[in-house]
Amino acid sequence: MIIGIGHDLTDIRRIAKIIDRFGDRFIKRCFTEKEAALAHARADKPGQMEATLAKRFA
Repeated sequence: MIIGIGHDLTDIRRIAKIIDRFGDRFIKRCFTEKEAALAHARADKPGQMEATLAKRFA
C-alpha cells in the first residue's frame, strides 16, 4: 500500500481574475451549490470568497 501526503498551491489572484471575468458562470460550473453558498457566506472581507473557492483546487 502506498500512502502519501502532498501539498498543492493555488494562486488566489488567479481565481479572483477568473471570477471577475466569468462570475457566477464559473462558480456554478466548478463548484457544488454547498461550496458556492459557503464561499458567499464567507465573503465579508475582500478576497475571502476567492480564498475559500481556491482551497478546492489546492
